[in-house]
Amino acid sequence: MKITWPDSHGKEITGRIDAALWPIVSVLGIERAARVLLRFGGSYVYIPASGEMGRNRLSRFVTSEEARGLIAAGIGPGSYRLPLGNQFLARYLRSRGRNVNEICRLIRSSDVSVRDLLKPDEIRRALSVKRKELLYGGGLPESSDFEADLKAAERVSGLPRPVTADRRPARAGGENG
Repeated sequence: MKITWPDSHGKEITGRIDAALWPIVSVLGIERAARVLLRFGGSYVYIPASGEMGRNRLSRFVTSEEARGLIAAGIGPGSYRLPLGNQFLARYLRSRGRNVNEICRLIRSSDVSVRDLLKPDEIRRALSVKRKELLYGGGLPESSDFEADLKAAERVSGLPRPVTADRRPARAGGENG
C-alpha cells in the first residue's frame, strides 16, 4: 500500500508501507503512528474491548476514540504486538530531516540496514529479484533439495565448503582421531 506525506520542506513523498502498518497509520495519522511505533514497536500493547484507555501506557499516545478506531480496523481488543515498522520509520524520519546516524540510533539498527531501508521501492525489488536469481541460478527451485540450496548459497556467499570426515583438520598433537 502506498501513502504520501510532506517532508520537512513541504515536498510530497510517496512510499509503500507494510499492510500490517496500514490500520495504525490510517487511524492515528502518519506523525502519531511514527511516534507510537518508535515507542512501542515490537512489543505488546493492551487495547481494552471498551476502547476506554484509562491509565494504560498507550493512553499517552492514543485517545479512547482512536483506540475504538484501532479495534474497528482489526487491531485488538486485548493484547496486540505492534510491528517494528523500521522501513516506514526510516523513511519517515529521513523525510523529517534526520540523518542516517540519527535514524540508526532511533530504530536501533545498523547504518547498512538503514541505507538499505532508504532505497526506493523499485531498487529494493530489483535487488531482491537479482539475489534470488544468483542464489537459484535463474529461477526458484522446483524441489526443496537441501544440498543444491547449500551449494547455491556457498556459490553466492563465497563461504568455504563445510569440513567433512575426509577433510577434517589435523589436531595439535598431529593425529586426526
